[in-house]
Amino acid sequence: MLLFFADAHLQESAWTTRAVAGDAAFALEQIVTHAVTKKVSAVIGAGDLIDKQRNRAYPIREFFRQLDRLRDANIPFYFIQGQHDRDNPTWLSAHAHATHLHGRHVMINGVTIYGMDWQPADRIHDEFALIPVDTDILVSHQVWGEFMGGITTPEANFSDVPHVSTIFTGDLHVHKVFHTTGKTGQPVTVYSPGSTCRQSIDEQPDKYFMLHADDHWMVGELKVRPTLDDVEITDDPTLDKYLSELPARIEQLASESEHLPPHIRRPYLRVKYNAELHDAARRLEAACVDKVHLFLKETPKAKERLVVSAPTTNVEVLTPTSLLRLAVDPEEDPRLFSVVSRFLAATNVDAELEALRQEWLRRDDVHQEIDSVECGSAQEIGD
Repeated sequence: MLLFFADAHLQESAWTTRAVAGDAAFALEQIVTHAVTKKVSAVIGAGDLIDKQRNRAYPIREFFRQLDRLRDANIPFYFIQGQHDRDNPTWLSAHAHATHLHGRHVMINGVTIYGMDWQPADRIHDEFALIPVDTDILVSHQVWGEFMGGITTPEANFSDVPHVSTIFTGDLHVHKVFHTTGKTGQPVTVYSPGSTCRQSIDEQPDKYFMLHADDHWMVGELKVRPTLDDVEITDDPTLDKYLSELPARIEQLASESEHLPPHIRRPYLRVKYNAELHDAARRLEAACVDKVHLFLKETPKAKERLVVSAPTTNVEVLTPTSLLRLAVDPEEDPRLFSVVSRFLAATNVDAELEALRQEWLRRDDVHQEIDSVECGSAQEIGD
């Protein structure tokens, strides 16, 4: 049996402004526990196993702890790199038990596996040409056209891949099985395990790894932080009723989560509410304080959206603020939303830029994250 996973994005928290911590390390611990318990032949990670190219000590320490467990159980560990953790030398190769799979052709239990790090679009076709003809499984980490072509610019399509009949890929944070045809006309089955824990509140709450044995693929389910149902509140009576029922729902979920480690029990809750409701955000926050990780999203106020009528058509005119809300969720990325809002409201953009620069220079943690901060003029940033 082989165990595959991807997109662990090991870091302390996926959110810089919330105390949601430990989820990625807990997921990785479960994966290794399953590997050791089931005595798998190898564990294979398909990229973005660490979240950043530049790291603090926490993710490296936590990943190395799990590699120690695999080493002690005599279970090989192979990995490729994604866009997030790509570096030279690779981060995980600092541990003697980790084998970088990029460009390697290995056989495990009669299955031939070839690994390929994330590749930019101008190099990926050269990498495809290096895939050995007898490869059974290609382990990759790419933005594929068939998965993300309508959302972003992909580096390649599955139809560009020669020879192989099975592709195991990271990057898409969704568990998915996809059937298609490769470059040489061969049937191809693509397996995406999805991320091992939530990297965004928009992601599916259920998370998985995958197992391969005797030409069959199976899904392993990970224990995750619980989630209260997402809700949408449109009027005051609905808000009153929801707030009256919420304590009992939180208490029930807490009793159902006692099997989880204490730091994973506090649930997610996402509430979408009408921005014109009086005091809705404060009331929701007061009801949830220290009980759930609350994600609020308000629908735009009527005054932020203007409709211009013409004899033959209606043209909707959006304000800069409402357009910004479509691009950036103020709850999920408050720092970016705040910065852009300030520039939209500024009468002197250069002065606002300098004020922002000074604020960042005063932050104690900036000097732990970067070596220096250099800001040019507003025109340079615009360019």
